[in-house]
Amino acid sequence: MFYADYIYTGNTEHVQKYYDYLKYKSLYVLSNQDGLITSTKLTPQLMVNLGFPKMVVVISDN
Repeated sequence: MFYADYIYTGNTEHVQKYYDYLKYKSLYVLSNQDGLITSTKLTPQLMVNLGFPKMVVVISDN
């Protein structure tokens, strides 16, 4: 939604205001050197930052 608002209006106010929250939604912190997303880097704190309640079970690709 922020992208559509920015493209339509060119206004960066909302992006600047919510940048810290939005950067987690891109999942860039979960990417490997090849750019693919992996759950091996998933942490309880990241799940909280994504808006999920505290994790009880750790998710893994293994």
